[in-house]
Amino acid sequence: MKRWIVNTDLNSTNFAEELRRQRGGVFKDSGGLSDPRLMLGMDEACAAIRNALRDDANIVVFGDYDCDGVTGTVLLYSYLFSLGANVSWYIPTRDEGYGMSLPAAERLANGGAELIITVDNGISAVEEAAFLAERGVSLVITDHHQPPAILPIATAIVDPHQPGDNSPYKDLCGCAVALKLVMCLENDPRRIFDEYGALAALATIADIVPLTGENRYIVREGLPLLQDTELPGLRSLMAVSGLIGSGKAAASSLAFTVIPRINVAGRTDSAAKVVELLLCEDNFALANAKAEELTLLNNRRKDIENLIIAEALRQIADEPRLLYEPVLVVAGAGWHAGVIGIVASRLQDTFDKPVFVISIGESEEETARGSARSYDGFNVHDALSNLADLFIKYGGHARAGGFSLNAAQLPELRFRLSAYCAEKYRVFPAMPQIADIELNLSSELSPDIIGELDALEPFGEANPKPVFFIRRCKLINKEPLKGGKYLKLLVSAESTAVVGSYNKTKRAPLIKVLCFSMSYEQFGYNNGDELEMMVNLATEEYNGNISVSAKLQDVRLAGMTDVEDRYFAALDIYHRIKRGEKNIDVSVRSRVEPDEAVIKAVYDLFRGEKAVSVKRACESAVLFSKISACAFCLALDILCEAGLIERVGGDFARIARTANTDSKKKTDLSLTPTKQCLAKLWKGVTSNA
Repeated sequence: MKRWIVNTDLNSTNFAEELRRQRGGVFKDSGGLSDPRLMLGMDEACAAIRNALRDDANIVVFGDYDCDGVTGTVLLYSYLFSLGANVSWYIPTRDEGYGMSLPAAERLANGGAELIITVDNGISAVEEAAFLAERGVSLVITDHHQPPAILPIATAIVDPHQPGDNSPYKDLCGCAVALKLVMCLENDPRRIFDEYGALAALATIADIVPLTGENRYIVREGLPLLQDTELPGLRSLMAVSGLIGSGKAAASSLAFTVIPRINVAGRTDSAAKVVELLLCEDNFALANAKAEELTLLNNRRKDIENLIIAEALRQIADEPRLLYEPVLVVAGAGWHAGVIGIVASRLQDTFDKPVFVISIGESEEETARGSARSYDGFNVHDALSNLADLFIKYGGHARAGGFSLNAAQLPELRFRLSAYCAEKYRVFPAMPQIADIELNLSSELSPDIIGELDALEPFGEANPKPVFFIRRCKLINKEPLKGGKYLKLLVSAESTAVVGSYNKTKRAPLIKVLCFSMSYEQFGYNNGDELEMMVNLATEEYNGNISVSAKLQDVRLAGMTDVEDRYFAALDIYHRIKRGEKNIDVSVRSRVEPDEAVIKAVYDLFRGEKAVSVKRACESAVLFSKISACAFCLALDILCEAGLIERVGGDFARIARTANTDSKKKTDLSLTPTKQCLAKLWKGVTSNA
């Protein structure tokens, strides 16, 4: 369960105005890009490239295998090629690793390279730059990552984060830095943007840099160029993604369609395939074939991803203790290292906790490669730094990271990560779900709302799509969509708790809420339930009528917002008990240990012919029976261990069909592992609660 962050002052009648106020300077941009010559090293970089063009020197554009690196490589290569330069490009494989390596540098030097220009990498290539300098190869670095304490030896370094850089905007992606380099070389910024702005917009969205300032301008002005592009490669890629002529080239749609097709080649095959596609000139047949190949690769990637997730879920089912840890760590032999980052993101969304996914070799002597994903509250880079002595290599930032270590060190990694969390956090931070504005269903839903919000596009990093909090609504009906893969809800502002807040003679409006994050069978709430929701809003047109629908982000029983602190504190104690911790304050015993009455009350929540959502049952126990989340979870464990309740279908449970039906024969719950664990925990200690 996520922790909902809801400000009680969020009610507003002007959503766009409220969002502008909340997000401060996000919506301010310069109306264009600042002068590229303000970037430190830009003049030297342009001079080196012009000299190479004059001398017909052998130029190599050295990129990276993700979307930012690939599009930046295509941009710079295409421009230099159009000038008649003796230019080629080089993209390392994932096996070679991120950025420049000594083997790659040696290969290029031996191949006659005279000038290497990096895109989206190079700022950390200290050893490689020294090697190239010894071989007499000029190096121009264009990058956007944080520089190390010692900079590489290079003819020029262009990176907005390097010391002494005076450019006003620092958060550009690598492709945008390359765009500025070309603008400076050409001295006609508008023409260059019209030609290459689509690539820069795509890279800016893909690299998840903040959509503020100049990035906001690049995406806002670049999306129409992307939608209307006549470049065969880009057009074919947009077409196979269903975006050409659809009017749907929004940042969010690109992130789920085009960008995965670009990234998949670097993850599972060779990013060279994407460069070749984007460089197709006037050959739509070849471009279409290459775009279809990327689609097949992306579908294969999804299959690989699903297989790994299935194995991870089986691992969790076999070792439930994994979910009691603050950070979920799963590992498997032969898991594809190119997709474990995506798997980590999906598992985080499933279990609402930070996730480390590790691919290990066939033997303990082999290197294991891991990918971590998190959220605000748990800093991945800080955690990795704390465990730095375990790793061969590691890196990342607050919400994502990667690492490698000897496979034999995995048990130590699990142990020390758990110890780090226990020491750092009194209560481990829950995954947040943030509301921008509270929505009054009975009076505020009209298509004009979406019109106001459209002016705040593009949405993305630092400017996410607005999330609306619905404090109380009544579930009128639920029905499956796409054969039950998704579902549609009808909810009403009408609620027994708010009678009198609307005209009783006028029927409360029904609002359609679409849910794509779970199936019909996974949705655990019932018609008539009073719910609170987090939703996005959108308009839809049917028979000429425009209406507003909502897209569900999260849902729970109405009232949970008011008891969140108690809920998460109790849940944290439950996890500590299940981990076997011994230092739990005895004063909490009366609130967290279920007595016979609590166990019976929990049992009664699962009566009936159908399986019941455990999440809904827990919320009901907390709200209406005043049972703590810890007591509920422990009671459920006891009942399951006694064979009285059985888990079915993940989050659901029911009265066990094999349970003893002889009411005269009472099950001895004291023999269950959980009861015995609790007895040992409190043995010899008297509660002072």
